[in-house]
This record gives sequence, structure tokens and C-alpha cells, in this order.
Amino acid sequence: MAWQELLTLLQGSGQESAESLVQRLMTKLDELLTLLESVEVSEKEKPGQALIRVEWRVAAFSLAALDDLERQSASSQRERLRGLRQKLQQTLATMQQSGRQLPVSDLVSIRASLIGARRELEQLAMSQREAVRVSRRNRNVLLLIPTLLGSLSVSYLRSERGLRLERIEAVTPSSAYIPLTVSDDTLYPKDEYLADYMTEFSKHYFGHPSEFPSLYFDRDDKGQPTSRRTLQHKISLRNASHGRVTYLSSVEAVVDVLETAEFPWNRLTVTPQVSAKQWRESDHRSLRVKSDGVGPAIDAEIVVTARSGLTVAKTERDVFHRSEIDPFASLVSDVLSVDQKSGALSAPRYWRLTTPPSTPGPQFFEVSAPQPGIPPAPGQCKPNRNEADYGWYEQITELSRLRALGPSGYAEPYQLQVSYASLKGEHKTLTLAGTLGTNEVFFAHHKRLLAYDPRCEHVDIDRDGIMDELDAGGPLAFLFASDKDLSFPKGVDLITVRLGIDLQSLVVGRRAAATHPLDGFLNPQGILAVNLTLHMPISARYGVRLLVNGTETARYRFAGLVPEHLSFEAEGHSQAVNRLRSVFGVKPKATK
Repeated sequence: MAWQELLTLLQGSGQESAESLVQRLMTKLDELLTLLESVEVSEKEKPGQALIRVEWRVAAFSLAALDDLERQSASSQRERLRGLRQKLQQTLATMQQSGRQLPVSDLVSIRASLIGARRELEQLAMSQREAVRVSRRNRNVLLLIPTLLGSLSVSYLRSERGLRLERIEAVTPSSAYIPLTVSDDTLYPKDEYLADYMTEFSKHYFGHPSEFPSLYFDRDDKGQPTSRRTLQHKISLRNASHGRVTYLSSVEAVVDVLETAEFPWNRLTVTPQVSAKQWRESDHRSLRVKSDGVGPAIDAEIVVTARSGLTVAKTERDVFHRSEIDPFASLVSDVLSVDQKSGALSAPRYWRLTTPPSTPGPQFFEVSAPQPGIPPAPGQCKPNRNEADYGWYEQITELSRLRALGPSGYAEPYQLQVSYASLKGEHKTLTLAGTLGTNEVFFAHHKRLLAYDPRCEHVDIDRDGIMDELDAGGPLAFLFASDKDLSFPKGVDLITVRLGIDLQSLVVGRRAAATHPLDGFLNPQGILAVNLTLHMPISARYGVRLLVNGTETARYRFAGLVPEHLSFEAEGHSQAVNRLRSVFGVKPKATK
């Protein structure tokens, strides 16, 4: 039985009972019915005197008892009582309006209405008697409640249930993990924190300014990030007893390295951004291609093509990251400066003829074996003794003649095309149009077109001027400072314990622990707050157990959100690209 019902029973104990109200109403109806029956219709005596007595009884009839009964009855019976009251009120009103002029013929219907009301009251009387029996039983129970409550209170206050887990939360980094309220569960990072973490880490990893150091590393007294990193967890335990203090002798935290944990490299942001611009409109040599995205451009190919179809320059870069490329520094064609007024080339070229010239001229000459014993004339070069160079040649000194020999690019539009991919395998292409200047001419290599004078002895020059990039990197130094402390706030409703454990040197299967002797008494419903500082965790999954007085009171798990590499440069471009391609499921480019 609810407390509200018990109070209702107590409050109604001083009122007239419902059964008494019903009996009183039935008595009044019986009196009224008796008067109606005394009215006789006869020729000798008129019914006037009997009707006067009926009039008096109707005027004195009160429905207040019925109103009291309605207030005490259950809600299921109130609608029935309202209907009964309405019927009685209508019948009595009819009788009052007729008074002494009440036709005797109407007495039959009035008597039937009153008898029906009495029958309903009889049914209510039976219901009320059952209600009285139930209420007496409830009163007997109510008399036992004080004794029962006393026994329960003693048992409740003397109960000893030890320390109960209230909450496990990550304090540092703040608002990063979903708090726990049950033991043997896992601290998971919040989705919004993990998204922000990976966004800032991606920028930091690829060398862009970011907030990652402030998210990852501790701050010094001036609020600047340091190379020290700690996690802080807070475990709150409540003394579940209601009437007895709890003695606390020691608090111990044990951390086990359960297994390696994969860092979510698959959530790394890789959005390469490649742009191209010719900085001076009249100077094609001012063309630059720049990569400055969050993530490198992979397998980049930069090609400059003249309108004539000549491929002027071509650059291939496996990893194009945060750097700038001069496309014309990697020419696949020959180039010569041109005197814009005369059209003369800065250096002659020599075209090897397949047959002697049909028309002699100063530009033609023959290379043959030098005559033995005849030294070269002063100012002349040492004669060429390579038989493969013997034959007829034409010396080319004019731009027009050079362009007539094969494909060239001079003072005409060109197109730059840059194709590259991201680490996720997304391919993109960039194009830019420009115009070659009039200060130099580009022309295709040809085995018959020589850059050296075939009449002179020469040494082959290595044309490959491309230098391989060197990967730079260095280890990141981690500093560790111990932090163990124990403090007692005033009073015994709250005891705070601080413990520190170094996790950096641990490997899978190892454990570390920290303990501190504690002598204190915790009040009933008091809180024991344990602040656990974990220094420099590695990328592993940990299990934490908290023991108070040698008894395990809480356990949970968490994963160290620790990247194996903090810098794309330090890891090395090739190694990083191969690893991240595997993470994103991208096959490496086929070697030629």
C-alpha cells in the first residue's frame, strides 16, 4: 500500500463512515415511501392531509449525505453517485413544485423512482461493507508499520556494502572520453574529439601549423606546449554504508599492457593541393608548380608541351610534398638562347649529312682522319680521332634553319599538365596555358644533331642533372617527470589520492603499479577520489585495476591514442608513403 493511501485512511478516521451515510439515506427514503403509501384515494376522505405530510417530508429531505458519500467513495463509484443524485433531485423537485396539488395518478411513477434509488443505495451499502473490511485490515497493517520501519532502519544503517564505483572519467585531455559509471568497461574517445584530434594531427604530421601540440602535449607554467605528455584519469568511489565509517589503509593502481593498439591512421586527412602559376607573363621560366596540401601528391608527373607537339620538359616525382618545382629545370628537349634581333643561336649545332652536300658552302665541312705527324694549327682544337664521327656536316647558326630540321618550340603557346594522386588513390589533373618567350628555342633531340663540334676531340657529358632527395628526420625526445602526491581535504566526507605511473617503457605483457599508504576514515556516503596520472603512454591497450585496502574496487580499459610517427619528414617519405598506401588499401605504382 502506498504512503498516500495510508495517510488517506488516517485522515478519514474522524469522519462519518460511508456505510453510516448510506444507511441514513435509506432511512429517509423509507420514511418518504411510507408517507406516499398512506395516501388513499377514496370518496369519503380526501388525500389532502397525507399530501401535506409528504410536502413537509420532501422539504426536509437533504442530499448533503449523498455529497459526503461521493467525496469518500472511490473514483470508480463517483460517476454512479452523481447519476443517483441527479435522479433524486429531479424527483424531489417534481414533488416540491406540485406540493398539495400533486395528482394521485403521478404517485405511481414517483414511488417507482424512489424505490429504484433505494435499490442502488442497497448495492452501495454492500460495497461499503466490503470496503470497511479492507480498511480495517489496512489499519492493522498500518499499526505494524512503525515497528517494521524501525527494524528496516536499523538493518539499513548497519548494512556494510563497501566502496561503490560512482564514475571513471578522463580529466586530461579534457572532454575527450566518454565517462564510465560501471566497472569492467572501456574508456572510448568521443567522436567529436577524435575527429578534431585527427584533423589537427594530420596538419601537424604533414608539416602544417596546427593545434595538435596543445591537444597532445602538456603545457608549462606559461601555457606553452612541452615535450611531456600525460593522461589523467579520475576514479570516484562512494562509501556505500549508511551508518558506519570506513577505514582506508592503502590505495593501489595496477596497469597492465594487454595488447598493441592500432592508431587510426585510416582517419588521417590526405588532401594534396597542387597549384601552378607563371609569375611573370612574358617569362616562361617564371613558371612554378607548388604542392602545399595536407598530404603529399603521389606519383606526380609534370609535362610542358609546345603547340607544335614538342615535349619541352617533364618532371616525375614519387612524392611531391610541401615544395616547389621549376618545370623547365627538367628539360627533355635541347634549348638554345636566341638573339631576338638577328635570329642567331647562342651556340652552333652540327647536322650530320647522309651524303655530301650538292651545293658547296661555308657551312658545310667534312670530318676525316687527321694526317699523321701534322700538329693542329694555333687556336685549333685537337683533331677528333673517333671514326664514328667521320663524315659530312652542316653547321647551324640561324634559328630559322634549326627549326626547319625538326620539332621545336619558340614564341608559341605551351600547355602545362600536372597529374598526381593522393595517398588514398584519388587521381587529379591540373592544366595551365602559357606562352614561350622569344629569348630561347626548344628543339627535340636527334642523333644527327650534335651539340659539339665533330672536328674536335670531345668527352661525353652526363646530361642527368637530377639529384635524389635525401630524407631528413630525427627522433623526438620525450621528457618524463614524476608526479606522486597525496592530499587530504578538510573533513572526512572527501579523500583525494593522486598516483603517477610511467607507461613509456612498458611492452605488451608487462605491468606497472603505484601505491601509497593511507590512514583515513571515510564517512558514510563519503567519496574517495583517485587521480591517476599516466605518463607518456605508448600505442597499446591497457587494463587498469584499482585496489583499496587490497581489495579490487574498480577496473577499466583504455587505448593509448598515440601515433607511432609524429612527422612525415622524420618518418621518411618513401617509408611513410608505402605504409600509408597499405593503410588505405592502395597498390603501389608499377615500376617501369
